[in-house]
Amino acid sequence: MFSWSRNDVVALCVAAVGLLLAAFFVSSAYYQLIVSLVAIWALFAVGWNVFSGLSGMVSFGHAIFFGLGAYTTALMATKLDVTPLVGIPVGCLVAIAAALVIGRITFGLRGHYFALAMLTFPISAMYCAEWLGLQEVALPLRRENAGFHLQFGDPRVLTLVNISMLLLAVALALCLQKSRFGLALQALRQNEAAAEASGLSAFRLRMVAIAISAGLAGLAGGLYCLVMLVVTPHSVLGMHVSAQALIISMFGGVGTVWGPLLGAAVLVPLTEILYAEFGAALPGVQGVMLGAAIIAVMLFMPAGLVRSFKSRGTDRIVSKIPSAQQAGASGSLWQGGSHQVSQQVLFECSDIAVRFGGNYALRGVSFDAKKGEIIGVVGPNGAGKTTLFNVLSGFVKPSGGRAVFDGRQLIGQKPDAIARLGIGRTFQVARPFPEMTVFENVLVGCLASKLGLEQAFQITTRMAGELQLGSKLGAETEQLSNFELRLVELARALAASPRLILLDEPFAGVASSEIIVMSDLLTELGKAGFTVIIIDHTVPALRKFVDRIIVLDHGEIIANGLPDDVLADPEVKAAYLGTDTLAHADM
Repeated sequence: MFSWSRNDVVALCVAAVGLLLAAFFVSSAYYQLIVSLVAIWALFAVGWNVFSGLSGMVSFGHAIFFGLGAYTTALMATKLDVTPLVGIPVGCLVAIAAALVIGRITFGLRGHYFALAMLTFPISAMYCAEWLGLQEVALPLRRENAGFHLQFGDPRVLTLVNISMLLLAVALALCLQKSRFGLALQALRQNEAAAEASGLSAFRLRMVAIAISAGLAGLAGGLYCLVMLVVTPHSVLGMHVSAQALIISMFGGVGTVWGPLLGAAVLVPLTEILYAEFGAALPGVQGVMLGAAIIAVMLFMPAGLVRSFKSRGTDRIVSKIPSAQQAGASGSLWQGGSHQVSQQVLFECSDIAVRFGGNYALRGVSFDAKKGEIIGVVGPNGAGKTTLFNVLSGFVKPSGGRAVFDGRQLIGQKPDAIARLGIGRTFQVARPFPEMTVFENVLVGCLASKLGLEQAFQITTRMAGELQLGSKLGAETEQLSNFELRLVELARALAASPRLILLDEPFAGVASSEIIVMSDLLTELGKAGFTVIIIDHTVPALRKFVDRIIVLDHGEIIANGLPDDVLADPEVKAAYLGTDTLAHADM
């Protein structure tokens, strides 16, 4: 299922044939140079796209990796007499090392803060290169063993080298996109909190992505050095270098494999030819052309050329979605009989406090949960219920207190680490991955596990079937009702095989008939031995299947006990339920 489609293979073959024909049949040295530049800038854009397109962290500073690759290759050739066959791989390694350092420094930033932070690196490197006297580093021309130094009498040979590297990079990008890693990165881009709650480490995934991206950018920089035979700070570290990768990818389609290749094939020849024809009279014609291209794309094809000419479904990560019959064919995953609560305490927290400024969102919250127990948490809006879940799942660091799950301390751990311990959660407002199918959404829950792909597909299919989503496996989440989105979230949480499940308002916004269905599903979870903590305002539904109810008011627990006892508590009535609600609760 994670495999190349026929369209991918055909597109790669067409790209290879087209580029090779251009390399062989273009006789002019100038146009031969343009073909080489198309391959190099496309390679650079592929590298940028692996990071920014898949992870969603837009980089304005990828020229730092391009420039490091170019300068490393040039300096090793001029100062150490080392062939580019060695210099280019070393340049890639230098770029990767820089990427790991930069990622460590900047990944705590988000949005435009990250983009602007990235911009500082190539600008600083450009001034450093000038200060070090590296304003112009020219590769020496070789008369002996010229081919060993990648200097060829026929420029077509070097063009073929550049095209070969581009095709390998595109094949790598396809493999990444059609892998667990690619699915995890796209989940992270579409909804970071939901991805982390599924056990995916945002930091680790992005570090791997930026390392691969930097390696490809360093490779492009090294090849650019061979084509131009001279390296200057402005030509490899200037702002236009980073902009080139971004604009080419945007024009072709950010997040697509073929977008960078198509963008380079259109924009690079166009800008180079315009500069050759009108550069003397209009020195900035290249920049004007690139700016005009971006404006045109944003106005008429905001998704880029590739996505404008094909449907989203043709670029699926999982190429073959199981049928509804396959989803419904398996036996029940939950073979529990009657609902029984163990005496073993699976989770406990004590004196949890969360303070925002001078106000306490939670104060002195202490309770435990036994294995197989279903606990309802109720309280008025603003009582601190969701904040409590955010503490237990690692999204909020408390001001004080401790929380222990199966003997392990939760406070101070990141959300993905807590999820991998065996704690799953859903959110108050459903957080699907909007560009994925239902099957892919649920599959994300299996990505952090060590399951083989085949087993992960089987669990995903069966889980979707159990939660009545078998007929929706190939549907995108934007086609689903609110109730179905809640089922998708629950299925994704269960696919990770948690032992404790935190459900944040699973009944919110669903019809009364759907509340009955959800209640039955949650009852089955209790019978299967899952420990479940549920936040909701629908008290009549909760009291039918929960073992215990906890009432929060102004961040403090005011009641904790059997449903009937809690609902009869005068303090609970005064703080939250009231006589009208209790009258309904007695129905």
